[in-house]
Amino acid sequence: MKKTDTTINTDKISSLIMLVIVGVFASQIIGRTFTQYGILFPQVILIILTALSVGLLIKSWLSPELKETSKEENKKRIILGIVIMIIWIWTIPILGFLTASIIYFIILSLALSKQRDVPSVLFIVGAVVFITLLFWFIFHKILLVPFPRGIFI
Repeated sequence: MKKTDTTINTDKISSLIMLVIVGVFASQIIGRTFTQYGILFPQVILIILTALSVGLLIKSWLSPELKETSKEENKKRIILGIVIMIIWIWTIPILGFLTASIIYFIILSLALSKQRDVPSVLFIVGAVVFITLLFWFIFHKILLVPFPRGIFI
């Protein structure tokens, strides 16, 4: 696809945003006191995110995928996503990480989805529940990472 005013390289934008986020997180751990093993997890996550972001940035230059965009539609979706994420963060201490994540990621996924037929909705709900439970199980039960608890979990 040729570059026009309505196309963007989403891989490049995503990788640059992730690199900025990695930089912010890295700046937060500099100068803090951690145990030998306490610093290991954040460092490993930062290394993995950096490697994936750099890989995506390289891919965006070697084989760019240009996506058609509607600037007005994107603005509405971005604002909706930001509002839902802010509400999610605000409700985590009330509902607990697991409950709030399942509820708000289902809402976010359905709000941003273009398909609203029954199989698509069921797939989205199932995928969100499965991925959230898997994430919670691995980090909370296996790696013993404490998550915020609320009235439900």
